[in-house]
Amino acid sequence: MALSKIDSDGISAVTADKLDYSLKVTDVNVVRRNGQTITTDFTIASDENGLSAGPITQDATVTVNGYWSIV
Repeated sequence: MALSKIDSDGISAVTADKLDYSLKVTDVNVVRRNGQTITTDFTIASDENGLSAGPITQDATVTVNGYWSIV
C-alpha cells in the first residue's frame, strides 16, 4: 500500500524524495509518559490490551473486558 497525501492540489503519492529527514530521532522518543489520574470514563474492549505506568488514581469508571496492566 502506497502512502498518499491530500491537499489543495488533490491526492498525490508520497515518495521517498518528498520525505523530510531533517528531524533527528532523539532519546526523548524512548520514554513514554502518561498522566497519573484517570478522570474520564472508558472501556477496554475484550479484544484490546491496556498498559499504564503507576501509580494511577482512578476518579472515573474504567470497564475492563480485556486486559489492563499497571506496572
